[in-house]
Amino acid sequence: MNRKLSIVALVLLWSCSYNSFEDKEQVDCSISDLTISLVEVVETDCGLNNGSIVVTANGGSSPYSFILNDGALQSTAEFGELGAAEYSIKVVDSNGCQNEIKLSVQNKDGVNASISILDSDCGQNIGSISIEANSGLEPYSYQLNGGPSQSSNIFTDLGPGLYTIKVSDADGCNLTLEDRVSSGVSFSTSISNIISQNCAVSSCHAGSQSPDFRQFSNIQSNASRIKIRTQNKTMPKNGSLSQEEIDLIACWVDDGALNN
Repeated sequence: MNRKLSIVALVLLWSCSYNSFEDKEQVDCSISDLTISLVEVVETDCGLNNGSIVVTANGGSSPYSFILNDGALQSTAEFGELGAAEYSIKVVDSNGCQNEIKLSVQNKDGVNASISILDSDCGQNIGSISIEANSGLEPYSYQLNGGPSQSSNIFTDLGPGLYTIKVSDADGCNLTLEDRVSSGVSFSTSISNIISQNCAVSSCHAGSQSPDFRQFSNIQSNASRIKIRTQNKTMPKNGSLSQEEIDLIACWVDDGALNN
């Protein structure tokens, strides 16, 4: 091979590796039978972190790892030293497939609460959160994302995102709730068409380059990277997306990359 052809070959190789995702064997997690279920919740004393949660996993491919609130992986399915709050626990099997369960540790004698969500739209701030407090000693106070306390149990004008609400009673007992105001962007009606027309094509992620974006599980597991690359406009490799399409992808990913 002459020097000119060698340079062209190196440029093409660099271009391909720059635009490709991590090349590894892909497992279709959408057909996995991996499950996670509750074994026990122990309530906490007010003001203390002595609650606990025990879960169990079945199906999929062992060994399993567990994650509490997107923290570090651990091999045990028991979580201790928990205060009154809502928690998300994920199980991850040896294939990288995941499942999730949401649970709450309640106060034994103090305030407890539940929340209701009115979703927003992508790029707009029209969502709201309502809190229904019970038990404990009235009056209650409420904080959103560490902001000032208020007596109203409703927060309005919220955009899509994850919110943390602290509820306190007159005795100073409190608990922390967390929930998401979603944008409502649908994979089936919006995101699927964007991916299939721009990324899951013959010259890209349609079998010739890993991962194969004709499978939803591969799109979902790479959702964060898809968001980053479409926002910095290094994806799709050929052609471009409108700003509206880029924003829809970001909203869908921020909603949790759901198969909705």
